[in-house]
Amino acid sequence: MSEISNENLTRIGMACVGALAGGSVWVLMDVLPQSIENQWLLLWIGSVIFGFFTPLLGLVGPLKPREALSVAAVLGLSAAALFYWASLRVTDVDDVFEIGFDPAAFCVLIFMGAPFGAAVMRGRVFDYAFLFDTAWGIVVRYLAAWVFVGLFWAALFLSHALLEIVGITLIWDLVEEDVVPFVLTGLVLGLALAVANELRAYVSPYLLLRLLRLLMPPLVLVVGVFILALPFRGLSGLFGEFSAAGTLMAVAIAGASLIAAAVDSTDEEAVGSRLMHLATKAFAGMLPILGVLAVWAVVIRVSDYGWTPVRLAAFVAAVFVLAYGVLYGAALLRSDWMARIRQANVYHALAVLLVAALWLSPVLDTSRISANSQVKRLVTGVSTVENLPAWEIVNEWGWAGQRALERLKALDETEYPGLGDVLLRAENDSKWEFNRSESGPTRLSMATEALEKAILYPEGASLTPSALAGLRRIPLERLVESCGVGPCVLILGEMGEGRQIVSFIPQFEGGADVALYGENDGVYFYDQYLTQVDQATLEKVAAGEFRVAPSSLKSIWIGEMEIGAGRLGRQFIVQPLK
Repeated sequence: MSEISNENLTRIGMACVGALAGGSVWVLMDVLPQSIENQWLLLWIGSVIFGFFTPLLGLVGPLKPREALSVAAVLGLSAAALFYWASLRVTDVDDVFEIGFDPAAFCVLIFMGAPFGAAVMRGRVFDYAFLFDTAWGIVVRYLAAWVFVGLFWAALFLSHALLEIVGITLIWDLVEEDVVPFVLTGLVLGLALAVANELRAYVSPYLLLRLLRLLMPPLVLVVGVFILALPFRGLSGLFGEFSAAGTLMAVAIAGASLIAAAVDSTDEEAVGSRLMHLATKAFAGMLPILGVLAVWAVVIRVSDYGWTPVRLAAFVAAVFVLAYGVLYGAALLRSDWMARIRQANVYHALAVLLVAALWLSPVLDTSRISANSQVKRLVTGVSTVENLPAWEIVNEWGWAGQRALERLKALDETEYPGLGDVLLRAENDSKWEFNRSESGPTRLSMATEALEKAILYPEGASLTPSALAGLRRIPLERLVESCGVGPCVLILGEMGEGRQIVSFIPQFEGGADVALYGENDGVYFYDQYLTQVDQATLEKVAAGEFRVAPSSLKSIWIGEMEIGAGRLGRQFIVQPLK
C-alpha cells in the first residue's frame, strides 16, 4: 500500500513540476515582455527556465527528486550564465538565434551534462554503463512522454468536438485561456514522465538500440564503396564544395552513434552475431579516414576563404570526428576493443562538454575570430572585396562585426575599389537583396540614373546620388524602371518630421504610386507607401501645378487634393484626401 502511495506521490509531484514549467514558459512569453524591455534579461530568464526544468524532469527516476533538483539547479544556472555571456556579443538579441551555434552549444551543455550530473551525484563519473543507461533512458522517456502529450491533445479536441454537438463548449472555453495550454501541456508531460519511469523495465532504450544496429551493415557497405572509389574518382569533388565536408561529418557522426549502440553498455548487451561484430569493427576502422578527409576539406575551405562562424563550427565538428576515428581505430588494436570504445566515449563526451562551454565564452568568440580573419585577409591582399562576407560582418557578427566594419570603412577606397558600395549595401539591404545585387548595377549607379530621369522640385533643389542611394535596392530598381515609363517626380521638403521626399512613381497602366522617403544623416531610406493618383494628377504634378502648404502638418496640395503624412505612434498615416 505504501508503494502505491509513493507512486502516486511521485506522479503528483512530477505533474506539478511539469505544470510549473509550462506556467513559467507562459509567463516568459506573454507576461514578462509587457514589463521588461531588456531582451537580454528575457533571454537569460528563458534559458534558466529551459536549463532547469528540462534536466529536472528527465532525471527524476535515475535520481531521487532532491538529487535531481540539485543537478538541475547547478546545470541550468551555469549553462544559462554562459549563454547570457555569449549573447552579449550581438547587437540585437534576435541575432543569437540567427546562425544557431550558441543555442546549440547551450543545448549540448544541458542534454549531455544531465547524465554526467547524475553520475557525479552517484560517484560514478567514469562508469560508462551508468552514463549510457541514464542518457538513453532520458531520451526514450521523453520521446514516450511527448507522444502521450500529442495523444492527450488529440483526445481533448475530439472530446470538445463531441460535446459541441450538444452545445457544451466548456473544454474550448477553458483552453482559450492563455495560460491553460501551457500549464496543461506541462502537467501531462510531467505525469507521463513519471509513469514512463515507473515502467522503465518496459519503456527502455533496448528496442531503439536494437533497431539502430540494423543500420550498421548497409552504412558500412556505402562508406566502404565511397572509400574504395576515392582513388579512381579523385578528391576534386570532395573539396570543391563546402557541403561535402558536412556530408562526411554527418555520416561519421551517424556511424559513431551506431557503433555506440552496437557496443552498448556492457559486453553482455553488445552485438552478438559475427556479422554485426565485423560490421562494427569495419566502421570503427573506416572512421579515421572519414575524419582526416573532413578536417582536410574544412582546412582547404578556410585557406581559400578565411574563417566564419560556420567554418569554425565545421572545423570543431571535423576535429571531433577525427578524434572519434583515432580513438576507435586505436581501440581495435586491443582484444578488449569494445571496452576501449566505451571508455573513449566517456572522454569524448567530456571533451564535447568542455568545448561547448568554451564556445559560449570569449575563448571561442567565433564572431571576433571570423571578423579579424576577414579584415586581415583583405588588408594583406590574400582576399578581395568580392570575397568579403560583408553582409554577415555587418548584420550577423555582432559587436565584433561592427568593429570590423569601422576598420573597413577607414580603408582607402582607391586601394579597395568597390568596398564602399559593398559596405553600403550590406548596411541597408536584406540578405536576399544583397546577394541579388552582386551581379547587378550598384545602388549608387541606379540612384544616379534615377536622378537623371526624374523631375526634381522645388526648382533649384539639389539631391546627390549618394543621398538617394540609401534606399533599399527594390525601391531603387522600381524608381529607375518607372522613370522610363512616364514623368517621375521627386518633391523635397520638410513634410512631417524632418526632411523627406515625396515621390510620384509612374505605373505602366497609367497614374502613379506615391511614396514617402525619410531622411537620416543626409541619406534617404524607403519609409512608406502613401497612396495612388491617376494620370491627370501625375501630369499636373510633373508640370509643377501643386503647392506645399500646412495642414495638421505640411502637405502637398494638387488642386483640392491633399497628400501628407503625420505620426501616429511609430507609423506614418495618410491624411484624408479632399
